[in-house]
Amino acid sequence: MPFKKSCIRGEGSSTKNKIIKSVNFPDEVVENIFSYLPVKLAERIGARAERFRCSWKLSHYLDFDKDFAEGMTQKEYVNTVVWIMMFHKGTKVRRFRLYSDASLDHDLFQDWLDIIDEKGVEEVDLDFSPGKKERFVFYSHLIDSEKTIKILKLTHCKVNFPPTHEFTSWSNLTSITLRRVLLDGDLNEIVNANCFLLEKLILIQCRGIEMLKILCSGHKWFKMLKVVSCFTIHEIIIDVPTLTTFHYRGYAHDVDISIDSASKLQDVVLYFISRRTLPSILDLDEMDLNHVETLTVSSYFIEALKQQPIIIPYVKEVQILMEKTSNCNLYDIANFLISCPLLERVFIDINGFFFNDGPYWMHHDAKRFLEFSGWFTHLKSVKVIGFKYSHLDILLARLFLEKSPQLRNMVLTTAKSRSEKVEMKDIEYPNHASVCDTEQYSPHALKVGDITPLIVLQYATPSNTLNTLYGRLSNSMFKIVSGSKALFNTNQSIHSN
Repeated sequence: MPFKKSCIRGEGSSTKNKIIKSVNFPDEVVENIFSYLPVKLAERIGARAERFRCSWKLSHYLDFDKDFAEGMTQKEYVNTVVWIMMFHKGTKVRRFRLYSDASLDHDLFQDWLDIIDEKGVEEVDLDFSPGKKERFVFYSHLIDSEKTIKILKLTHCKVNFPPTHEFTSWSNLTSITLRRVLLDGDLNEIVNANCFLLEKLILIQCRGIEMLKILCSGHKWFKMLKVVSCFTIHEIIIDVPTLTTFHYRGYAHDVDISIDSASKLQDVVLYFISRRTLPSILDLDEMDLNHVETLTVSSYFIEALKQQPIIIPYVKEVQILMEKTSNCNLYDIANFLISCPLLERVFIDINGFFFNDGPYWMHHDAKRFLEFSGWFTHLKSVKVIGFKYSHLDILLARLFLEKSPQLRNMVLTTAKSRSEKVEMKDIEYPNHASVCDTEQYSPHALKVGDITPLIVLQYATPSNTLNTLYGRLSNSMFKIVSGSKALFNTNQSIHSN
């Protein structure tokens, strides 16, 4: 029996006229395409063609999320989900998303989990945010070891764990994300003793746990741990030989972080907040950062490192996020970056931040900065977001131009507004390939052809500020471009007036 065919029409374009193209696909192919759409979108598109009006019944993605629930009362939402679950005919469900308040009936919820489990569901994302203050109680045994679920995401609920010796669930999970979850039980033992396939653990604004102790020396797959704004956690102990990524965002004053056996740890974020809570000296002895290649820190982190000699030997990329109320200055930044001897790429976000040129800077760190003798011998790329053309911003740019013999390009991005964060664009490398010898390099003795760093000025900038920048970045050879238009292209050294 020949396949029934459906016509899909699309518009092409030519130099003169638009061309209408028709493509015939067997109905079975079109239905298969529909099965990969979220159920709401599949129903909306299918409603335009009688033949595919019921194709939503085959959807692999049962996304009853916030977008799906828009405009519905809780009762209408539950009734709609019940109806769809009842008439769903697909043999496979890849993802199940729920957006309900705490009044959801537990027996009904269990029935839904049983239905999707029979269809081999792999990802379950449960958001109980509509409950606001009241939390839905999620019993951990609902995700048992016999289910096919690999990815579990829970938002705004309370999780009850049984005693560790009775807990056998979650052993198939590869990813756990808990957001605004109240934990009732020992998460540490649950992860350490049961989740042998776990690759990723993310905790965001969770409560009920004071010590996070991840000791997974026997685990083979654990690669990522993120702890974000979990303010009840006072101690983090990590012993995971396979860990490659660790992200922390929170206070520094009452949190001890210990990382052992971190030979594979490459990506680290230490985003400390609130300057008033900083310790006088930040102790990094307990953190094994010797193998880290990408390090992201806040300016509060750099403040806490003042006058503390450190070496992070293999870091190639550093990202610094400047906080508005931070007192971090140019010397602090330079002193921190020089502790990374193999540094190749620097990203600094100063959007909304203004360097303080007050008495402390003028009487202490200004002289230290001007006498800074360090060299960034491997630095090739610099991006500064939120560049405001102030004299201190210009000194920051000048630092990299004068102290980086292998610098190839610099991107200075101005925000469209003070509150807007600008997405960093890809760097365009210049055609210049020659780089001066590090040992013979001197910012006061540059020769034509030694090195021509590229400075890209993104977004509109007044011509007078460009001239100011051009004039004040002395003793450097560079090309300044804005978008694709070259504004300055020098073939000789530039000297200040």
